[in-house]
Amino acid sequence: MNKIVKLADVAHVIRGISFDKSDVVDEPKKDYSAVLRAGNIEGHLILDDDLVWIPRSKVSDTQLIRKDDIAMCMSSGSPRLVGKTAISPCDFNGGVGAFCSLLRAIPEVCHPIYLAYFFKSSKFRKWTSESQGANIKNIKKSELEAYEIDLPDMDNQLEIVKSLETLEDLRNLRRELQVKESELLGSVLDKFFN
Repeated sequence: MNKIVKLADVAHVIRGISFDKSDVVDEPKKDYSAVLRAGNIEGHLILDDDLVWIPRSKVSDTQLIRKDDIAMCMSSGSPRLVGKTAISPCDFNGGVGAFCSLLRAIPEVCHPIYLAYFFKSSKFRKWTSESQGANIKNIKKSELEAYEIDLPDMDNQLEIVKSLETLEDLRNLRRELQVKESELLGSVLDKFFN
């Protein structure tokens, strides 16, 4: 049987890093850590492009991205970005900027990939689209922590994850086949009409 629990009962919400513009450099440097921004949160977490670096001393150990952390855009002028998430495939010497947060699942209670899929659900995306702010949409940390989710037991979470990963693999395979089909069609057309 599923339980309704607050997000704070299944994950830690870790605020992004605040820093001054004067702290920022555009290239990696010794004793500096990378900072990801909302643009780095796509279908996956982009860890190697459009980064800035700040002194490592400005980043707490807790703010460093760990494998299976979920980065979330918490504030943006673009409502489409607010609530957008991506899960980290690895530990990373960096964190997220102040307009983002990390969500770190409590592994004894909630599987991080289950949580990552939950954040892509239409129910959660609808909630984020209603976030406050006239010009800049915001999800408040306290509201996110109080957000209630439907939590099955761990065995069912793993079954759901397995099913969703299978569907995602099939979708990716279909995309690859469509690209190959398009390339093949172009090649055949070129052969007959050139």
